[in-house]
Amino acid sequence: MLRLLPKIIASLRKGDSHALDLVIGILKKNNITVVSCIKYLPELRAENFKSLNNASKQELADIKQGKLILEHINSKFDVGQSIVINNGFVVGIEAAEGTDEMLSKSSSILKKINKNKPSGILIKMPKKIQDLRVDLPTIGYKTIKKCIDIGLRGIALKKNANIFLDQDKSLKLIKKIIFLLKL
Repeated sequence: MLRLLPKIIASLRKGDSHALDLVIGILKKNNITVVSCIKYLPELRAENFKSLNNASKQELADIKQGKLILEHINSKFDVGQSIVINNGFVVGIEAAEGTDEMLSKSSSILKKINKNKPSGILIKMPKKIQDLRVDLPTIGYKTIKKCIDIGLRGIALKKNANIFLDQDKSLKLIKKIIFLLKL
């Protein structure tokens, strides 16, 4: 198996989805079946929550715009799973740095335009080329807290395509702050 390591590392140059596909192929050749963790841990599904709090027309438009942008970018490139949209403006798009770092980078822009009033949505959805058995977009308490801290109003997730960690702790925070969670 060690002889495959250089090939796996080389595949990362094309993006993490390519590397995971290669590993899945290797496992399949060795008669190992890959299954989603959701099969055995359904309590991790984001769908365990109903959408919380109502989205405004502008927030719904931002969610739609963010989904369209992510779908377009990810139909051509292996980029990120997340985008921040605020009142029709793209504030941040996730790349190799990951969601948390993208949110940190978006913070200064949001503070300038939000004027201490929560606004803007994090849209997080899988890339078209992602194998959802091994690479589901994930949020949890840390993501929600970070969104609140930088002044976002909510998070939108693609139905049946996300893991939600720390759900009980997150729900308490969402209800306390009146944070939007849209599925």
